[in-house]
Amino acid sequence: PSIFSRDHGPGRARFPEFTSVDEVRLFIFRIVVWPDTKDAYVTLPIQVAYFLMLEGYTAYVFARKIKDQSWWLFRVCPRGNGNVIIPHMHNTWTLIQAFYGLILCSIYTALFVCYIKNELIAHRGLIFTLMWTPIPFACFYQAWAISYADFDGPGAANSAISTSTQTASHRKPKPLPAWLVNCFWALLPFISLFSVLPPALRTEKHWEATRFALGQWMLKYANATEINREMLLDAQDIWTSELRGAYFFTMASIVWIFILVGGALLHNTSAWLLVFRLRRHLQTQRWLHSSVHSPSKESNPSQQELGNPNSELNHNRSALSG
Repeated sequence: PSIFSRDHGPGRARFPEFTSVDEVRLFIFRIVVWPDTKDAYVTLPIQVAYFLMLEGYTAYVFARKIKDQSWWLFRVCPRGNGNVIIPHMHNTWTLIQAFYGLILCSIYTALFVCYIKNELIAHRGLIFTLMWTPIPFACFYQAWAISYADFDGPGAANSAISTSTQTASHRKPKPLPAWLVNCFWALLPFISLFSVLPPALRTEKHWEATRFALGQWMLKYANATEINREMLLDAQDIWTSELRGAYFFTMASIVWIFILVGGALLHNTSAWLLVFRLRRHLQTQRWLHSSVHSPSKESNPSQQELGNPNSELNHNRSALSG
């Protein structure tokens, strides 16, 4: 069925015209199991081995950091508006990505085992809709760390320099309470997860019903040699349940697109603001350094000032000599 079809009635998901029981079995098996080529399944152990190698290297990095006493994830630091929570940019990212790698290893292993046993993977609705969950956590928490790096580094330096030249009428607005900022950043990935959870649960409900119905259908009509009306009605129920699950899976995928694109924009914006303000901070420091070390007029008067009898320097000399 096509999503652009003008037919929105029950006939939109109509069955094809079957001529044998084997065609019905093959059709039901393919729409539910999603079989792939043999070459694709052969590459699954290679992918699992590759991810396990990365996980081993990540564990080595964790052990070195713990040994060097440089391993921490979150710290509470006092600020002007209260105690703020600051995540470690690299440690949180590495830990979450390592967890994501373990999820992929588990999924690939389960797919390969189901391929060997010729079975349908269980709970595929939750697996395929929630497998992206660690990505917004890593993205949002690293953006959180970048925002505080900007606050503590060049942003704070530039604000301190500019504040000395501003008047009282141009004071900066009062910052938000620390607890509010902490709750916003800490709960942001959980809000993303809960927004995906309703369509994920509906997908799980329909696809699990399809999985159990497929097993019962195969047992019930294992010895059938001719197509009958009851067989087609049961197959139609499996087909309808599979379509409903695919519909909610599409909704969950659309929500994931918005979440991941929004997280990428937030992460890139925070990083570019940090780079821009760091560049401006370095330019300011370079200008201050050059102004301090460059000679001024009072310390090195020019020849024109020395030759001018009306200059302030010559008046001071005459007053001292007089």
